[in-house]
Amino acid sequence: MKKRIGVKLISALGCVAVVVVMLAVNAQGEVTSKNNRRLKAALKQYPAADTNKDGVLTMSEARAYMARQLGGGGKDTEKQAETVTKTDADGTKIITNAHYGTHSRQVMDLWLPKSKKPTAIVMYIHGGGFVGGDKSHGHRQPMKAKCLAANVAFATMNYRFKKHASFPEIMMDGARAIQSLRANAKQLNIDPKRIGVYGHSAGAIMSLWLGFHADVGRRSARGIARYSSTVRVVGGLLTPTGTDSLALRYASRGDAPVFQYNEIPFSKIKDVHHPKHAIAVKAKCDALRIPSVLLLRDGANSFTGDPVAEQVKFFFKYLGVVDPDAKKTTDKKPAKK
Repeated sequence: MKKRIGVKLISALGCVAVVVVMLAVNAQGEVTSKNNRRLKAALKQYPAADTNKDGVLTMSEARAYMARQLGGGGKDTEKQAETVTKTDADGTKIITNAHYGTHSRQVMDLWLPKSKKPTAIVMYIHGGGFVGGDKSHGHRQPMKAKCLAANVAFATMNYRFKKHASFPEIMMDGARAIQSLRANAKQLNIDPKRIGVYGHSAGAIMSLWLGFHADVGRRSARGIARYSSTVRVVGGLLTPTGTDSLALRYASRGDAPVFQYNEIPFSKIKDVHHPKHAIAVKAKCDALRIPSVLLLRDGANSFTGDPVAEQVKFFFKYLGVVDPDAKKTTDKKPAKK
């Protein structure tokens, strides 16, 4: 089972509310990392929290950093989008711009098939180098149609860019989105134990981070933060440079199974999506005995089939979903001789 370590900064500042009350009556001056062991530990673990880089972590800096980690940080000049819900003729409920945080980009779109039982759900995370892209890319994903046909919910999310937040904070957007799904599982009629996630390029990094990183949920927390951020299966399409430092380094035995697909030729050595990045992930998974599949269009064992069909097969296996297309094939009676 994957270990639960929570967000270490938040653990280190678990008594923030108490300390804040004490500030008004503290005769020795402001509480900082110089006179508070929790702030001292937080500064050592998360130096980025020291905003003015003076080597001292103040309570105000700690609170601001904690707020960003929980999804409330970064400069936000965009207007909050309105959440809209409608129902298709087949009973599928479509929720657009469901908010999982306070930033304007912390929103997701969901397709929830009509079902008597809670369904599995697959989340898509768009690419764009953490500087661009939009959840609307997920609307055109072939995987979306495959999921809905199998009575599996589908979602696509936005997240903050580099101009809004640091890389660790951006990764936390992915975690918060998963936690939000779990927090609202009953209302959405989804099974909180059957969540899969995949992404393209930068979205692949975030997806792999979710599969490899320790659970950030804390049972002692309130609201969304108390829910697990773990997922059952992950996928990376065009796994890019940066994957090793942002996601792969967290990999450990027992992590979520990984599906990858890459169509870039080995000859394009300067391409940020060069197959070597996906190969590195595959090698690490093999070493840790994490179930994984890597399909490459180039190379000695090049894949020439349908990558979407292979991803569906892989995801549905670990989500406990019966693929209706596969069932139709097995149900066909053999031709009479």
